[in-house]
Amino acid sequence: MRLITHSYMNNSVSHYMNSLAMQLDTLAIDNRIDIPCKFGNGFIKGMNIDENFRLRCYEFKLNHDLAFKWLTEEEDEPNLKLVFFLDNTTDTTNNHAPVTQLHEMQRKAVLFSTDLPRSGLIPKNASVKRLVFIFSKEWLHENFSEASDKIREIVNRLVKNNQPTFINEEMLEDHYRLAHELISEVNNDNPRMIQIKSKSLILVNDFLEKIVSRDSGLGNIFQTKHYAEIIKAEKILSDQYGKPCPDINEVAALCNMSASSLQRNFKVVFGKCIQTYCLEKKLALGKSMLMSRNKSISEIAYDLGYDKVNSFSKAFKKQYGILPRDVNKIKSDVLFLNS
Repeated sequence: MRLITHSYMNNSVSHYMNSLAMQLDTLAIDNRIDIPCKFGNGFIKGMNIDENFRLRCYEFKLNHDLAFKWLTEEEDEPNLKLVFFLDNTTDTTNNHAPVTQLHEMQRKAVLFSTDLPRSGLIPKNASVKRLVFIFSKEWLHENFSEASDKIREIVNRLVKNNQPTFINEEMLEDHYRLAHELISEVNNDNPRMIQIKSKSLILVNDFLEKIVSRDSGLGNIFQTKHYAEIIKAEKILSDQYGKPCPDINEVAALCNMSASSLQRNFKVVFGKCIQTYCLEKKLALGKSMLMSRNKSISEIAYDLGYDKVNSFSKAFKKQYGILPRDVNKIKSDVLFLNS
């Protein structure tokens, strides 16, 4: 297993790409790294979109586990980092969760300050696809001056805290379609900068709009020292949607946490308890399966761990206000506008 370490020093795109390429035993050409065959396949590319506004695209699959660690430099002025997670399912031979289910699980975006030390593991055969925006506080205030007071308060909460601080948001399907388009555009031999810049600004703007428009003020800014464990727990739970309810004690043990600590910190990160979160995700998967019309309602209910179709129908109607049998009778964008 290889370990990649990197600092959040505020250097140029080329400095970051060259440093990363060196650790991967390859070269960065035009701020692009093609993953060497001995490690896997795919690419990493970085570019400057505007002054103090950078973009990175990651799309690859590895042959071996890769551990990574991001370090901080005390003398650096921290930037802000917005990550759209577009990862696909890992090796399906060892993972029985449907692809659509995992897609539902991983549609999220996270904003945090680069003074947040991070570490993690990318398992072999996992398809990694992420879109990352890095911008300074000055750029943010200059380009979002209409919300400057609240943005400033958010930034002050994100930067230089005693505990890791971040904002976790689930975005709409349109945002993730746009993010996929943006990665494809960046990967072109002759990328169109006007397309890249416009789509990047839309994604950042809409994420920030969700933050500043919340009635709960800064309630969506979370602090927990167990962020990595909670993200791991979410991935484990994604394998359990075919069960009536998640085994919290089992998940907690796999994450080296107590059940009570897992539930408490899970709510901090995702804003709701594990049971509610999993039920909503399970029903969202059911909605997606119903709209695809590939299976009957009874088959879908069984796949989702329901012993009785009526139990699934009752839960579905409570969530969406309509029975499963009526899903395709009205326009999906009206039915699920707020889902």
